Amino acid sequence: MNATFKMQPGQFAYRSRLILLVTFLTLSLALSVFAAKPAHAATATLTVVNPQVALGDPLTISGTGFASGEKIALWVTTPDNRALDGAYLNASADGTFSNFTNPEYTFQGSPGRWHVTVQGLDSGATASAEFEVMAPTLQATGLVIGPLVVVVFSGQGWLKGDRVQVWITNPATGAVYSDESTYAWATTGGDIPASPGLIVVFEGKPGKYAITVAGTTNVIESATFTAS
Repeated sequence: MNATFKMQPGQFAYRSRLILLVTFLTLSLALSVFAAKPAHAATATLTVVNPQVALGDPLTISGTGFASGEKIALWVTTPDNRALDGAYLNASADGTFSNFTNPEYTFQGSPGRWHVTVQGLDSGATASAEFEVMAPTLQATGLVIGPLVVVVFSGQGWLKGDRVQVWITNPATGAVYSDESTYAWATTGGDIPASPGLIVVFEGKPGKYAITVAGTTNVIESATFTAS
């Protein structure tokens, strides 16, 4: 059996008022929630102008999306995740900065992948980007002349003007063929050795050897060569 019922005239008016009330409350709640939401700030961006940085060079960056004229903190993170303070800068009236460089902050060690981060002190807007501190290069050749081995080497991208220690080893025996007095200088462009150069000479035989160069900031590179 199906149950049936009839709605009385007064019930229609009550139901209409109830629907209007529920609709009004729903719209009011929706409007209040919408009004409570803060306006979303523009997303901050950061661009590294020179993403490959040679030893001894500073970093140059540009950014957008910050508050007008606000002070911005800058820091860098090393390849082993140590955070280092960098500098402060100020955004322009339109919330940007362009080609900012701190000439007093240069990268003298820890070649590898770094990160730079900026944060607006008023807006809290934050952005990060990667850059690479380039490892220096090293190459060598060896020539056997009688009982002597003559080694000529060169390299690029070293700390400009740095004093570098140089030593030769035999990878098979571990024998060392130079001492603490064997050093060279890098040029103002980061090339080694600076003029008049350095030739390492020691008593040895034809075969494979290794050359190692260490800068004063503990940047160390090694290369193997064959003396013949």
